[in-house]
Amino acid sequence: MELSNLSWPQVKEVLEKIDTAVLPIGAVEAHGPHLTVDTDNVIAEYLGRKFSEKINALLLPTINYGQVWSLKNFPGSLNISSDTLINLFLDITQSLEKHNIKILVIINGHFGNIAALKKASRIIIEKTSVIPLVFTHPGLENAAKGLIESPRAHPAYLHAEEIETSMMLHICPEKVNMDKAVKEYPQFPEYFSSTPVTWDKISKTGVLGDATVATKEKGQKLLNKILSNMVAIYNKWKEENREI
Repeated sequence: MELSNLSWPQVKEVLEKIDTAVLPIGAVEAHGPHLTVDTDNVIAEYLGRKFSEKINALLLPTINYGQVWSLKNFPGSLNISSDTLINLFLDITQSLEKHNIKILVIINGHFGNIAALKKASRIIIEKTSVIPLVFTHPGLENAAKGLIESPRAHPAYLHAEEIETSMMLHICPEKVNMDKAVKEYPQFPEYFSSTPVTWDKISKTGVLGDATVATKEKGQKLLNKILSNMVAIYNKWKEENREI
């Protein structure tokens, strides 16, 4: 059930049967020379659609912009401030509250949004009756074990490498140009975790790892595992909070 495809009378009927809305969010940013700048949106929307089908929820239109400070200097990257995102989520949630939505599941496809989503979730809980659940690829680390060939460029980051490229090859191969896929392992300065550093200072391509070994088969397995993890977490939360 996609909100974008429904008239308001149809939405009214849907809202009589469901209590959960699903909101994908990504970003517009450079993803190496081989992936389109909407990669995070494509992945978030795919997971959002599959997840909403699994749990019988209302799928909201994707928020296509995110906090993109690290890659803001690469051509095509568009940065939205964390404060803007926080206010946007609160406004959307307050609208959903009027329509008797009880749970808002946010499917986040961009790691740069995590801090804003955490703060927004706290504000939403304080100011509305809606419960936010935020998913940023839960269980990805375990899903990648034994499947992903290339080592991580950094333990805390992944970007436009084997994992994301594999996901895109499964979801939308026409947006992937493997002839331009590269392998880049930047040298992270010792102070990298202590002060903000834009990635154009450490990477020529915006790729953190090896995109050349990506396959659609790996992408399908990764996405299926993430999806099953999201469904399991959601169902467990619902089971333990039946009074809501």
